[in-house]
Amino acid sequence: MERPLVVWITSGFPYGSGEQFIETEVQYWSGFPGDVILPENPGTSEARPVPEGVRVSTRLMHRWNSLRWQSLAALQAVVSPVLWRELGGLAASRRVSRYRVHHAVLSVVRVKMEERVLRILAHEHGRPIDVVYAYWMSIASFAGCMGRRKGYVRRVVARAHGTDLY
Repeated sequence: MERPLVVWITSGFPYGSGEQFIETEVQYWSGFPGDVILPENPGTSEARPVPEGVRVSTRLMHRWNSLRWQSLAALQAVVSPVLWRELGGLAASRRVSRYRVHHAVLSVVRVKMEERVLRILAHEHGRPIDVVYAYWMSIASFAGCMGRRKGYVRRVVARAHGTDLY
């Protein structure tokens, strides 16, 4: 039986000093080689160690610093039904503001960027990602759900803590 492909999307782990709780959890996964950690933001410090067999991909972090990838994701966001449903919902609830429209557009751009990276990873492995494991119920979990809808992600698990619960 083939080892499940698990892609962890973190805010910054193993970079920076945040998300210390992942350091404890990742040790339990060390016996399952092949997992990929995709941090969204690199922070300014060196990477903390991860167990052998767990790979850290900096692909997503580098995409954020690439005008080419940002532009492509922005184009995808503008034609995305997700963005137009969100803007329609804001209009219907009379909650349109410059901040909310900007936030909606930026969120869909980030979703599109992360969704694309997940699709590329699935393609590189020659099969769908078995589990996208998001540490926050935000962009990463939504990107995983979009990948599931399109068939290159099988399951999505998102952790909820703090304001995610409210």
